[in-house]
Amino acid sequence: MRKFLAAAICVSGLAIATGANADVTLSGNSDFSGLTYQPNGPGSTAANIAGIITLTNPDNVASFTDTALVLVTNGYLGVSLGTLNTFLAAGAAGDVSFDLLTGTDPKNNLAYWDIDLQNPANLSQTIIWNAFGDNHLGANPFNLAGQDSVNVSCSSAGTCVFNTWSNITATYGTWDVTGVSIGIGGQNDGAQTATIDSITLPGTRTVSDPTGTPEPVTLSLFGAGLLGAAALRRRRKASKS
Repeated sequence: MRKFLAAAICVSGLAIATGANADVTLSGNSDFSGLTYQPNGPGSTAANIAGIITLTNPDNVASFTDTALVLVTNGYLGVSLGTLNTFLAAGAAGDVSFDLLTGTDPKNNLAYWDIDLQNPANLSQTIIWNAFGDNHLGANPFNLAGQDSVNVSCSSAGTCVFNTWSNITATYGTWDVTGVSIGIGGQNDGAQTATIDSITLPGTRTVSDPTGTPEPVTLSLFGAGLLGAAALRRRRKASKS
């Protein structure tokens, strides 16, 4: 009976920690509930609504920072973003993408990526670099492979580099990627909206539920172990009497 209880607890742990994968795909309410939502402009909204990332920006202010974003930080559910150099390599390998369910913009500039960087030699030094996705519905990869729309990059200081990333990696390639976000707005195009149902990033998924809520199979196996232990106690008590 002790073996049965130990096995139940062991399997319970496996139910919470999922198997290793090359990528971490975030989707659904449990994954999205732990992300950071940043409605930065007046009237902007950013939220997880029934397992769908929903962003709106009415473009009320002509500002680079008038945006609505969702942020995934390094380490979230096993996401491993590495340095800018390794993150760009992961993008080129097809390991960085998001699925844009719907998107509206008067000039068809749909949701884009932001990459948050930190200098490992001086943690007070940070910068954000921005790059457009492929600007269409469906999977939007961060592949940077010869596509003008992907090779456009702007920093949080408002500096834009309209060519390849080599101009940026020369200085920032070894900086750590502390987070990546997907956003809309900041382009003075008019009102924008976006809905996203999955995000894929490099890493190995470590937890299936960020709240730590046991899955149904976990509860049933753990319950079976407790019932077995109770039965064993009753049997021992009966033998003593």
